[in-house]
Amino acid sequence: MGRRSDAVARALARIKRSRVEGVNFRFTDLMGSWHQVTLPVSNVDARTFTDGVGFDGSSVKGFTHMRSGDLSLIPDPDAYFLDEFGGVRNMTFICYIAEANSKNYFQRDPRHVTGKALAYLRKSGIADRVLLIPELEFNLFDSVTMIGPPHGHGYFVESMEAGFGPDAIEKELPHIGSRSGYHTVPPVDTFMEARARMVREIERAGVPVKYSHHEVGSAGQCEIELKWVDFADGGDHVMLARYIIKNVAAEYGLVATFIPKILREQPGNGLHVHQCLWRRGRNLFYKKGGYGNLSRTGLYYIGGILRHGKALLALTCPSTNSYRRLVP
Repeated sequence: MGRRSDAVARALARIKRSRVEGVNFRFTDLMGSWHQVTLPVSNVDARTFTDGVGFDGSSVKGFTHMRSGDLSLIPDPDAYFLDEFGGVRNMTFICYIAEANSKNYFQRDPRHVTGKALAYLRKSGIADRVLLIPELEFNLFDSVTMIGPPHGHGYFVESMEAGFGPDAIEKELPHIGSRSGYHTVPPVDTFMEARARMVREIERAGVPVKYSHHEVGSAGQCEIELKWVDFADGGDHVMLARYIIKNVAAEYGLVATFIPKILREQPGNGLHVHQCLWRRGRNLFYKKGGYGNLSRTGLYYIGGILRHGKALLALTCPSTNSYRRLVP
């Protein structure tokens, strides 16, 4: 309790020192989207970090029913970043979700599920640490137009880099051919500056980046790979990087999308996550001379993912669009 009190005191001092206009309290829903409520600085004190900020869970898909909809956001005082997107200087804290009355953890909170999984792993004695490397692939389009009823259903994308759209054709700009964008350089790679700004902002928010580059796809397909991160922070880092990528893209007049398969006959976007178990500072997946230098634990880990693949897909690939990447 004492350590949390100290963390809350530091968080309040940080808010005051940063001279922000407001404080955002943010959480993740079951579909992987961020939501937030914003309080003026004058309405944030130590009780905010203990009692939380109430919200209607029945308005979030898959959370609660209307008859029992009240939930609370309990800020993590150590999970924060300075947020200046949208023209406002705010401090954003990532939150746990709790039942409004009992203050017990809400069982469908992705952050709480992460904590339970890590506690279970440590209790099993198999490992005491999980390390992840997330790779984020995404497209940057010059414009996206949605078509809806009564005219029809669909979308139209414009990409100067790929030669899609009337503006690109009219200007006769050099463009990247189909599946030939991998690690290309300027001036063919037209998003070098935007990616550099994304990386700068991601690192400024406290998320280390391994590298960034243009991907195989021609229509502004890019990748930003993060550095090793502990399992407990991995979800926060991915959500924060996605948030920054989308906002920086908007500042450049672009549309960033992580949709798995948005263009036919073009590579799709993946969220690749390298995974590794450790115990007492030792990599449990490595064994010199084993198949692929993998240990027995490493092979069983891969087998477990394959064995439970169908169940995992309900969470990792919940939309039909993911399966449009399955081509011969």
